[in-house]
Amino acid sequence: MKYLENCYNKLLNQEKREKRILEEATWYTDNRSSIRDVADNFMVSKSTVYDDFTIRLKALDYDLYKEAMSILHYNNIHSYEKMIANKSYNKTR
Repeated sequence: MKYLENCYNKLLNQEKREKRILEEATWYTDNRSSIRDVADNFMVSKSTVYDDFTIRLKALDYDLYKEAMSILHYNNIHSYEKMIANKSYNKTR
C-alpha cells in the first residue's frame, strides 16, 4: 500500500511541475520579461526557471519551447550589449 501511495504522490508532483512549467513559459512569452521576473512571479529560483525552459519545456510543448528560447536568446543578446556599452561608458569617464 505504501508503494502505491508513493507512486501516486510522485505522479501528482510531476503533474504539478509540468503545469508550473507550462504556466511559467506562457507567462514569459506573453509578457516578454526576464528569467528573474518569472522566478519572482512563480516563487522559484532563476536556475529552476532556466532549467524548466531549456530542458523540461521541450518535451512538454515544443512550439512554446521555441518561442521561449527565441525570447531568451533575444534577452541574452541585449543583456550582453548593455554590459559592453556600460563598460565602454565607464572607460570614457
